[in-house]
Amino acid sequence: MLTLCAVLSLLALADPPVAPPAARPIAAANINHLIRLPDSVKDINGAAVALRPAKDQLMVLAMTSATCPISRKYAPRLGELEARFKNARFVYISASPTDSAEELRSLAKAGAMSGPLIADADRTLAASLGATTTAEVFVIDSARTLLYRGAIDDQYALGASLDSPRHTYLVDALNQLNTGSSPRVSATTAPGCLLEPSKSASDASPTTYSADISRIVQNNCLECHRTGGVAPFTLDTFEKVSGRSRMIRQVVEQGIMPPWFAAKPSDGSASRFANDRSLSDKDRGALLAWIDAGTPRGNPDEDPLPARVGDSQWTIGKPDAIISLPQPIEIKATGTMPYQMVRVKTDFGEDKWVSGIQVLPTAPSAVHHVLVFIVPELRELVKGGKRPRENFDEARGFFGAYVPGSFVKPFPDGFAKRLPKGATLVFQLHYTPNGEAVSDQTKLGLTFAKEPPRHIVRVHGIANHDISIPPNDPAHVETAAMSFRDDVRIMTMMPHMHVRGKSFAYDVHSPGEPVLTLLDVPRYDFNWQLRYELREPLLLKAGTQLEVAAVYDNSEENPNNPAPDSTIGWGPQTTDEMLIGYVEYYLEHEDQSEEDRTDREGPGHTLPPRSGRLFRALDKNHDGKIERDEVPQRLRERFDHLDGNHDGVLDEHEWP
Repeated sequence: MLTLCAVLSLLALADPPVAPPAARPIAAANINHLIRLPDSVKDINGAAVALRPAKDQLMVLAMTSATCPISRKYAPRLGELEARFKNARFVYISASPTDSAEELRSLAKAGAMSGPLIADADRTLAASLGATTTAEVFVIDSARTLLYRGAIDDQYALGASLDSPRHTYLVDALNQLNTGSSPRVSATTAPGCLLEPSKSASDASPTTYSADISRIVQNNCLECHRTGGVAPFTLDTFEKVSGRSRMIRQVVEQGIMPPWFAAKPSDGSASRFANDRSLSDKDRGALLAWIDAGTPRGNPDEDPLPARVGDSQWTIGKPDAIISLPQPIEIKATGTMPYQMVRVKTDFGEDKWVSGIQVLPTAPSAVHHVLVFIVPELRELVKGGKRPRENFDEARGFFGAYVPGSFVKPFPDGFAKRLPKGATLVFQLHYTPNGEAVSDQTKLGLTFAKEPPRHIVRVHGIANHDISIPPNDPAHVETAAMSFRDDVRIMTMMPHMHVRGKSFAYDVHSPGEPVLTLLDVPRYDFNWQLRYELREPLLLKAGTQLEVAAVYDNSEENPNNPAPDSTIGWGPQTTDEMLIGYVEYYLEHEDQSEEDRTDREGPGHTLPPRSGRLFRALDKNHDGKIERDEVPQRLRERFDHLDGNHDGVLDEHEWP
């Protein structure tokens, strides 16, 4: 039987408790707010330490502890990063009252941590930061705006460790901040030893523009409401924000702004989407309370640095190629316009691996959205280009997309889309006249990968071409589904309907598992064709079915409905309807050993089966292929045209 002393000895050797979730960091809500700190404090040697970074410098405030096993494991990593990032000043804070100065000096020496070490025994600094564990880091700029908080990486956690980290959160954040962009992941949980709460009084500073609202606006509004942005006015000063406070209140209370339509997790957890621009409950409450208080200005010295939006129109970086519409399109001042379909033949002599894609209208105030599709050279030759809509289908998946306010970034390293040599690009442009006649000559910017990617980014549209929406029905439901034949990871989703669209959902059906709602859009808005980008690509095993369900309002109560007394089916114009659930994904186990065929986005039989009834009818043995002998005599000439590699077999990727 163990004695009490023996039990205490075993507990002393074990890792202390950590903040949930214990196993690994997970993404948390986005942050961007003022950190109120004293101008300076004393380190463990009695020297003064300034807690405001110099201009154009970052500061990393790293919680640590000499008596926490996880902190000890991370000491060498912090020392390594301190030496690596010369423009970031590292300051180490111990909020554990049991850490002695000698123990902290020993920790710093073992980890080669040369930055100042502060003993925060009363946890005043920890309270100002909102720190919860001993392994949490905070990155601030010279205006003390919090730019990143959370884990260093995911190598160590309670009772678990890896040979090397899979996610280097702090390194990624510092690299992205040094290039002038915001971190893709700005906050995570941080496994580490739990900190006791501070016994000092909580910060009861009033909400002001300088300290609070300016940063909320930067984080959620300035993508569009800035000089050169797509919004009709700017919100980049106190005067401009306070001067529109009543309008801001209305659109925030009604959920119109910021434009984000995915339902929040019912359990209160952080959003799973990296591009979630919705207001947190805290920020929403602060904004409305500030307006109620009469929009107090606050101390201008607490204003944030100018937003990291950048002057360049190309958010993917300088393009390696720019493809423009051949001629400007005239947009009338009033009324509506049908979709414009413009074909542009590319002249690349070889396939291109595209690492960044950005659609850039020249008249953004009149552009509702743009989708760009690829028509491979073979399909152009087979169809002869005589009937442009015949040789591409929206449901095959878009190549590039644009919606007002979208902020496009390059694919992660090792990821790219394939642009076949000689392909034709079809621009589908939807214009919304806004009271002034203008012209638009939309451009497509491309950056090219220097080598073949580890993973090919693929896009497929889960579509139902047979939708039939009855007249005067306020809640008609249509569905579509697809099954994956390979293990895949879902990256993004983009629902697409027209003006009768009411709601949209993506549900995952895995054998033996409960249904997982991956995306729920309870209030679909045709004016915002948003992409929903997962923070972490979701693994779906082979055999998993992904179903989309769309609800349409074809009643008179829908103010956008042009014909409530009509039965509505699939069609290309706004007055028609569509049901497409676009999904962007890559294969978990990529195989690029097989030579690509002309009419596919990747090697092998990797894309999900097409929905064509004729293909399924001809594929008698259901093996995903059609042999020439299976085809009726009257269709064999067409078969030979489509069989580009003359192997006597068609699969769903060669099927038009």
